[in-house]
Amino acid sequence: MRPVCFGQQPAPIKTILNLIIILNMMWKTFANKRFNNYTNLNKRKVIEQFESSEDGLDQAEAEKRLKIVGPNELKKTKKFSALKLFISQFANPLVIVLIISAVISYFFAGEGVDASLIMLIVVFNAAIGFRQEYAAEKIIESLKKMASPKAKVFRNGKLKTIPSSEIVPGDVLLLEAGDIISADARIIKCHNFYVLESILTGESGPVEKTEHITKSKRVIKAKNMIFSGTRVTKGKAYALVVSTGNYTEIGRIAKLMQETETKIPLVEKLKRLSVLLSAVTLAIILFVFLIGIYYHHDIFTMFKTAVSLGVAAIPEGLPVVVTAALAIGIKKIADKKALIRRLPAIETLGSIDVVFLDKTGTITKNEMTVTEVVLPTGKFNLSGIGYSSGGLFTGRGDKNDLKKLMACAYICNDAEHKETYFGDPTEIALIVAAEKYMKQFSDVLPIRNRKQTIEFTSERKMMSVLTDIQYTKGAPEKIIKLCNKVLVHGTVKNFDQKMKQKMIEKSDEMMNDALRVLAFAYRQGKDIKEKDMIFIGLVGMIDPPREHVDKAIEEAQSAGITVKMITGDHAITAKAIAEMIGISKDCKVVTGEYVDEYIKNNSKKIEEADVFARVTPQQKINIIDYFENKGYTTAMTGDGVNDAPALKRASMGIAVAEATDVAKAASQMILLKTHFQTILNAIEFGRGIMDNIRKFVLYLLTCNIAEVAVVAISTLLHYPIPLTPVQLLWINLVTDGPPAVALSLDPPAKDVMLRKPEGKHVNIINGKMSEKIISISILMTIILMFLVNAAAYDTSYLQTMVFTALVMFESVRIISVRKEFGQPLWNNKILILSLIFAFMMQLAIIYTDIGNQWFHVIPLTLYDWALLITLSVTLYITDVTVDKVYDFILPLIRHQQTSGTSNLEG
Repeated sequence: MRPVCFGQQPAPIKTILNLIIILNMMWKTFANKRFNNYTNLNKRKVIEQFESSEDGLDQAEAEKRLKIVGPNELKKTKKFSALKLFISQFANPLVIVLIISAVISYFFAGEGVDASLIMLIVVFNAAIGFRQEYAAEKIIESLKKMASPKAKVFRNGKLKTIPSSEIVPGDVLLLEAGDIISADARIIKCHNFYVLESILTGESGPVEKTEHITKSKRVIKAKNMIFSGTRVTKGKAYALVVSTGNYTEIGRIAKLMQETETKIPLVEKLKRLSVLLSAVTLAIILFVFLIGIYYHHDIFTMFKTAVSLGVAAIPEGLPVVVTAALAIGIKKIADKKALIRRLPAIETLGSIDVVFLDKTGTITKNEMTVTEVVLPTGKFNLSGIGYSSGGLFTGRGDKNDLKKLMACAYICNDAEHKETYFGDPTEIALIVAAEKYMKQFSDVLPIRNRKQTIEFTSERKMMSVLTDIQYTKGAPEKIIKLCNKVLVHGTVKNFDQKMKQKMIEKSDEMMNDALRVLAFAYRQGKDIKEKDMIFIGLVGMIDPPREHVDKAIEEAQSAGITVKMITGDHAITAKAIAEMIGISKDCKVVTGEYVDEYIKNNSKKIEEADVFARVTPQQKINIIDYFENKGYTTAMTGDGVNDAPALKRASMGIAVAEATDVAKAASQMILLKTHFQTILNAIEFGRGIMDNIRKFVLYLLTCNIAEVAVVAISTLLHYPIPLTPVQLLWINLVTDGPPAVALSLDPPAKDVMLRKPEGKHVNIINGKMSEKIISISILMTIILMFLVNAAAYDTSYLQTMVFTALVMFESVRIISVRKEFGQPLWNNKILILSLIFAFMMQLAIIYTDIGNQWFHVIPLTLYDWALLITLSVTLYITDVTVDKVYDFILPLIRHQQTSGTSNLEG
């Protein structure tokens, strides 16, 4: 029937009627009707509901619907904007305070040089961040189409191939083996039709589909529905499109992904540090300003002093060095075959304490592999992983019986191997095993000269083909029951109950080891009869773990990282794989049936679980939420559309190389080489980067506090101001800058992967750092006040000595800080060059006229240099000594605390 027919109506009325009917159809489709309606209705009613027919839509009608529903594409809720990305680089408390300082310096303090230099560093910082994030956006396009570029549909009763973006609700699709399904559709006719839905459900095996009514509580489980982005592995079907674009299951998950918030620990830590520093800065500025007014100092002079203190206290170089550290980290991690999509996400790697590994595609290769062949005469093990031709049969058994079984596996099979393997993963595994046999034994199996085929059905649970003889494969319990003979050493014997029971028990053992088991049989005859057959043997196969993943998991556990498996696959299979790769010797499994209940009741079973099996996309998010709310920093790996929302929600979402575009768009990191070791390498660099940031903070704040203290104390004691705003700016932005950025090049310490991960709530400044910052800044302040007191008679001389002393002290301090973190001086040549550069620039300021003029300094004598060098050496020796004393006393205190606790308990 034609979808819409109005007779001879006036053009305007016809247009209005068309619009009303189509909008009504869309209302039925997208507003009132749930997918279950399509699964519970017979195909004729579904076709009528969409005003379509088994011959498809009229071309004109399809074009009208396309204008209303739009292209069959996943749409972004937020468009990428380079301008917004650039502006976002300034959305940082430190940067905002810097801009305010620049405005005050220029308009109120009259310091144009200060203001210019401040704005220069702000723009430079924004440019670095923008360049890195923009490059990442260009590499990874968010939310590309999941459908195939072309689709076969019926238009005007004729089969046409059209771009998948032009598919509309009501279209009738023709689907065959190998096709990627372009939209969600209700099957109206099919034959032996199987679809691989792992990207949605996580299940590695194909699912048999039907055209009949099904009553499934979950749409995704409906046997008469197919979904966009999944792949046909076998058979042929006609299906009526019910949803396109964002209305599909993929679209729903993509929307869920976009609505899920990602929190990055480093951003939160920097915010806390920024707020703390800003509050302290404002308090000091206000205090000094009020004290100066109380002592009847000139108001404008005190205002300039307050501004200089603000410049001294705020670590202008922090955004630059953090950005540089993260940008350099991106390059280093990329060299290790991983791509970081957002700069701050690198630090998150160092904080990870729980990793959720998706089984299919992450732990395993998503390539079924034959590992065992059991014959009545013995057993063969088969090596090799995935679809590689490398692998050998080892074990005891009759070679001729093995050949018969391999011939059955090769001929009773719809998979093909041309340039690549094509077909059902289970059947591909059998083809690969047969090829390994022929390669190892230099033998040739019979050709596929089929005369008759009876395809596999879920009712029969077997498949049979006829060449010169009949070959059959299927479920062991079915095949064994239908056999009355057995092949033993090339001789056909009676298949008695004792031997049948033995084969059934062997099949059960293989299944308990997470193997998918098939039985094989043959029969002499001119036609197919699935009875009175001759049993050959059993084949066990598995989606195997990736190579060396067990060693990587062991390394992760030694680094204090808990590894858990999360999958949509069967609990028994997931448990066996998890134990195989060493997640736990006796894995605790929680299935999706109980996840929601346990989370609602805040049950410890969620935290104690090693494996989460048969979970939905929403449950994955709920699990991640549970652990995040408990204070864990979570990471999750995945490859399918079903993983995308959880990848987005985790602190670190990690997509494997073979992942769908939606999963990649949801992730913070993409593995260019799919291996868990790649993740560990990235974690090592993440921890090293956090060390580098801490080095800089420890180095910078020590010096900045000393600067503030000297200015504040000098003001209170009525000394001349020892540092001008431009001198402070030079120290903070130029002298601090290059050495601090050079810290980003420090490699991870040797013991970095032997430490426990820090939680997301651990601040950048920890306890030991706080004590060192206070103690060393006090020491520096005392030395600097000695200079202030000695040179107070000459303001220019005073400012030159304090200015130069700070430059030298900071060089000394950066060397001692690296020593604290186990880094020798000579393993960072860029740092050495930057220290030399900073010192040469200081000499240029002191001994040139323009430098004297801009920075208000005078040339120093040899005596002055001797004094400054002596004070610098004194600072270094004292600094190192304090660090050694601290490291000596702290273990004693901890030991005493432990002993005290033990005595009390005793």
